[in-house]
Amino acid sequence: MRIRTTRFGLVDVVADDIFVFPNGLVGYPSARHFVLLTDSRDSQVVWLQSLSDPQLAFAAVNPSAFVDGYRVCATGSQLAPLGQRSDAPLHVLALVSAQNGSLCLNLKAPILLDPRRAVGCQVVTSDDQPMRAAIADLPAAPLRRAA
Repeated sequence: MRIRTTRFGLVDVVADDIFVFPNGLVGYPSARHFVLLTDSRDSQVVWLQSLSDPQLAFAAVNPSAFVDGYRVCATGSQLAPLGQRSDAPLHVLALVSAQNGSLCLNLKAPILLDPRRAVGCQVVTSDDQPMRAAIADLPAAPLRRAA
């Protein structure tokens, strides 16, 4: 299948690579089908691209690569959309954003993926995780000559 995206143009997607999010994402409850696309410029970054909205794509990373000891504290009911036991192995992603000159991770609302079943969900953790954990400073924009 071929999908149209505003960020990546036309992308060929294999049906087995589509993740179903039964409850959508926080703020996007109707966006329920996503695919993970690799970032050609940075192997640590993946893009969670919506199949239903060409403009909806989120940069994400494995938070453990940036935050030592990061763990997701979620209840069984939060994991219910995955349709599995809470001890089954899952992939964890944190959404990346730019805030006040820094790249930040949302550790409070990670994405959980079960790649064997191609199901995902976003949970709001029950512990005291930050929504904006700074991981790097953004480079300053280059100045241009005015005259």
